[in-house]
Order: sequence, then structure tokens, then C-alpha cells
Amino acid sequence: MEATRCFTSLLKLFIWITIFLIFSCSPSRKRKLEISANILCGKWSLEEEKRVNYPEIEFCKDRTAVLYSQADTIYRFTFYTRNDTLFLVDVYGKRYVNRIKKLTNNTIVFDGIADVDKEQTYKR
Repeated sequence: MEATRCFTSLLKLFIWITIFLIFSCSPSRKRKLEISANILCGKWSLEEEKRVNYPEIEFCKDRTAVLYSQADTIYRFTFYTRNDTLFLVDVYGKRYVNRIKKLTNNTIVFDGIADVDKEQTYKR
């Protein structure tokens, strides 16, 4: 009887240790940015010497975005955000998905913007 009680106690201890190890060793989740479209509103300028395209971007309160090219072309999009992602939709319905890596009051860093795949950093 005493051996059974000892075995049961050891089994319970083993189960608790196993549960603890499972939860403590699981990969930590990265906290995603929760970005509101209102935070983006305003004019942003590209802060890099080697400009690929879109030296200025303007996000408007009516959920339109204007991307100015290095030439004289202006691109208009509607936009929305979900978590850490910016979605741009052009007049033909083509959707561009761009992850936002960092956002502060004065800086925004994209993995790419529209058809540009290179990381882009903009300042207000």
C-alpha cells in the first residue's frame, strides 16, 4: 500500500514537471504591431540616399494613399491596415500587401511598399 502511494506521488510529480516543461519550452510569440489607419495619416518622406521609388507618400483620412514617383507620376490607392500589414488597392483592384516593421510618431519602416521589395524608411 505504501509503495502504491509513493508511486502515485512520483507519477503526479512527473506529470506536473512535464506540463511545466512543455509550457516553458514552447516558442515565445512575437507581439505583432496593431496599427490603426489613422496613425498613418499625413505626409511621409523617404529617408534614404538611394531612392528606389516613391520619395513621398501621403495617407489621407478618407483612406486614400498617394504615392509620388521619382518622375512626375502620381499613384493613387485606397488603403487599410490589419495588424502589422498595410494593404494598398489600386484603381484596377490590384492589391499590394506590405508589412510594417516599425512605426513611431515620426518614422515608419516597410518591408517594401507597393511594387518595391526593398526595405523603405519614411519620416514625417
